[in-house]
Amino acid sequence: MALTRRQFIGSALAAPLLAQAAPKRIAVITTIYRYLSHAQHMADRFLIGYPHEGEWHRPDMKVVSLYVDQKPHGDQSEARAKEFGFQVYPTIAEALRCGGNKLAVDAVLIIGEHGDYPRNEKGQILYPRYEFFQQCVDVFEKDGRVVPVYNDKHLSYSFEKAQKMVDASKRMKFPMLAGSSLPVTWRLPDMELPLGCEIQDALMIGEGGSDPMDYHALEAMQCMIERRKGGETGIKSVQMLTGDAVWNWQRRPVVEGSAEFRAFAQRYSARAHFAGRANARHARQRPASGTGKEARRLSDRASRRFENDVADARRRHQGFQFRRSGEGHAEDSVHAISVDASAERNVFGVSGQQNRADVCHRRRALPG
Repeated sequence: MALTRRQFIGSALAAPLLAQAAPKRIAVITTIYRYLSHAQHMADRFLIGYPHEGEWHRPDMKVVSLYVDQKPHGDQSEARAKEFGFQVYPTIAEALRCGGNKLAVDAVLIIGEHGDYPRNEKGQILYPRYEFFQQCVDVFEKDGRVVPVYNDKHLSYSFEKAQKMVDASKRMKFPMLAGSSLPVTWRLPDMELPLGCEIQDALMIGEGGSDPMDYHALEAMQCMIERRKGGETGIKSVQMLTGDAVWNWQRRPVVEGSAEFRAFAQRYSARAHFAGRANARHARQRPASGTGKEARRLSDRASRRFENDVADARRRHQGFQFRRSGEGHAEDSVHAISVDASAERNVFGVSGQQNRADVCHRRRALPG
C-alpha cells in the first residue's frame, strides 16, 4: 500500500474524529526500554501523553503488550508494565497475540535503537529491525490478519533487508511507515516553506555519528524541500563523502562536466572551507552583511564545534541570530533562537546561564 508521509499524518489526525468503541491497541517491540532510550521517549507518549498547543494531549490508543530484546541496568519495562497494566512478553509472537493464539492488537510499533549489538565493517550497528519486522509478518501470515506497522528511523542497515520489508508490506497489503522524529519536532525559528516554492539548492548541517545521524539529516532536509514545486518527487541518488572529501568535494564535481554543479560548488566553496583555527576565529569577529556572509557565520559557528573549542563558544555566544545587511530588526529578518534543552546546549556550546526568558524576549521567538 503506497502511503506518503503527509497521507499517514493526515489519517492519524483524522482518526479521533471517527467513532471508536475502544482505544486502539498497540504492541511495542523494542531493543531496550530505559531512561532516554527511544522506547522510553515514544512509548511513554502513548502511556501518559504529551503537550500539544498548550494542552496535555492523550492519544486515543493503549499500549497492551511489550517485547524487550535486552534488559540492561536501568531497565524500565517491568515498572512501566506494572504501573500501566500491560504485560511484558518473552517473544514477539506472544506480544502480538497478548498471550493468546491469535493476533490481538491494532498496530505494531517497532523501535530498534540502543542496546548492545555488534557493528559491521562499515561501522553500522546491526540493530535487528528486519528480524523484529519479519517475526511480525510471520504472525500476520499464520493468523490471517494484518495491522499497520511503524518502524522507528530507517528500516535497516541493509538495503536488501529494507527492500524485503517494503515488499512484504505491499504483498500483504498492510500500511507501513518509518521515519525520523526531526520532521515533526519543534523548529527554531518556526519556519515553513510555502507550498509550490522553487528551491535552487539546500544545505543541511547535522551533528553526530554516521548512520543514525545521517538519516536524521536526510529526513530533516526532505521534510523542508518536499514542499517545493512538484511536491514529493523522491530522491534520485545519494552520495556520501567522509574526511577531507567533505571540505574538498567542490574540486571534483559529482557530475563530471556539469556547469550547473560547478556553479553550485563555487557558491559554497568559501563557506565550507576553513583555512585553520586562526582564520576561523578572525572570520567570526567580522561583522556579517549580505546573504552570503550570513551563511558564512553559520558555517563559522559549526567550525567551532569541529574545533572542540566549547569554552570559546560559550564565552562568545549566548545564542546566535542573523540579519540581512541594512534591515535592522525587520520582520522578515532571519533569526536563529538560542536552544534550551540540555542536549542541544551541549551540541551548540550554549552557556547554561541563558534561560528561557532570554529566548522569549528575542524578536519572533517561540514561547516555551
